[in-house]
Order: sequence, then structure tokens, then C-alpha cells
Amino acid sequence: GNARCPTCLKLEGFAKTEVESAVAAAIKPGTLEWKTVNIETPGNEHFSQDYKLYTRSVIISIRQDGKESSWKNFDKIWELVRDEPKYRDYIRKEVAACLNGACL
Repeated sequence: GNARCPTCLKLEGFAKTEVESAVAAAIKPGTLEWKTVNIETPGNEHFSQDYKLYTRSVIISIRQDGKESSWKNFDKIWELVRDEPKYRDYIRKEVAACLNGACL
């Protein structure tokens, strides 16, 4: 089945709205792109290795000159998902830090 767990949808929804509202407003349009990737889809398996994924997650990838210069796995999302304000705060701070070249 293709159904996604309710918690996963929540994780994605909260993160996506934070990234697209708070963060996007602070940077120039087109510099941040949200992608949802199913790592079980053929051709996407490399994401698991690339980002050492053992479960669903939110990743930020910083690209410069067409190449990835740094990335971060937001590994605290699962422990914060039940506390929406904290979760949103975490995403916001992490993304802002990464965009300033200093992932937390």
C-alpha cells in the first residue's frame, strides 16, 4: 500500500509550512526548494546511503555551484512531533542556521 503513516504526514506538513513561510520569507525566492522523496522508489535508494537514513526524516541540503556543499539530517523531529510549537521552532532554527552556513 502507498498509505503514509499519520505521524509522517504530520512531520512533513509542519516542516513544509515552516520552511515555506518563516524561512522562505527571509531568503530570496528560488533559493529554497522543498522535495518529498520516497526512498523506496527505484532510483531513489541512494538517498538512504547519502544521508544515512534509517527512518523517515527531514534533510536540508545546501548546494553551491550545482554541487552539495553540506547537509544535515534533522534527527530530533521524531522526539518533538508531539509538541508542535517546539517542533516548528526546531525546524525554523535549524534551517536558518544551515542557510547561514552553520548547521546546528
